[in-house]
Amino acid sequence: MAIQHTLYISATRLKKDSAIGGSVDDNLIMPYILLAQDMHILPVLGTDLDTKLKSEIQGGTLAGDYKTLVESYIQPSLVQYS
Repeated sequence: MAIQHTLYISATRLKKDSAIGGSVDDNLIMPYILLAQDMHILPVLGTDLDTKLKSEIQGGTLAGDYKTLVESYIQPSLVQYS
């Protein structure tokens, strides 16, 4: 069984907001998004907040200040780190 990872950005978002071309396979991009999350985002957020945000993303319940944090701060920085 494959391990399910929750990513703060999609490969589509990374392609749209960076110099990566649209023809690059998503499967080639995903490991770098995950690596950037683990190396740069997790240490800043801490395990508890990271777990909460990912849980709300999975459940489709991300709202309020948490949604602002993800959309306005985490996603733009993750695009650059990836």
